Amino acid sequence: MHTLRSIIPYLEQIHGLHAIKVLQPEDHTHLQHNEEPHNDGVKACLQKQIILLALHDHTFRKPHVPEVLMHTDGSITFPSVPFPELHIHQAITGSPSSAIHHHLVKKYYQGKDYGYATLLIAFNLLPTKAY
Repeated sequence: MHTLRSIIPYLEQIHGLHAIKVLQPEDHTHLQHNEEPHNDGVKACLQKQIILLALHDHTFRKPHVPEVLMHTDGSITFPSVPFPELHIHQAITGSPSSAIHHHLVKKYYQGKDYGYATLLIAFNLLPTKAY
């Protein structure tokens, strides 16, 4: 059984990910009220039990699916993206909007993002079975 204590060190070993933090509950509420309405990825992350915040640089692997969806009416959405490194936990990622990025960097990284982007990594911890 994976625990949060084992997952964070594992994620810290992934090339291009940096400074992983657990997103606090008050920030879940802030994201619900302040994220862009077309950012479906962040909305999907908010449906999971655990949300981690990470910085990532240009060397982090590219996603396996599109990060932006163009619709026939000309609108765009930003979907959640599967995070295969935690597939057992059905993990997904979402990329916060610029305003949310700046809010999170100010709060969690003392305003220093080192030119990196923010990434939400969200998942559910599997319940243990009682025997």
